[in-house]
Amino acid sequence: MNVNTPRRPRDRFTPGVAAYGGAVLVIYGARKDVGPRVSMRYVTSAEDGVTFGRERRLGRTGDLTCAATAGG
Repeated sequence: MNVNTPRRPRDRFTPGVAAYGGAVLVIYGARKDVGPRVSMRYVTSAEDGVTFGRERRLGRTGDLTCAATAGG
């Protein structure tokens, strides 16, 4: 994806991809470099995925403070 580099680093995870008739939608979770805040984001393409529009937020930002974690 050719998403512009944000001013602060952001982890992107768990992508979902849908494509139909030349349109492509990519949705994913995103977490900024500090804190437990996470948001769902998406980008779209109308050119078979050759280029994508700017990253957009989907819904409200969530808080992972009490989220379950895997022990190791």
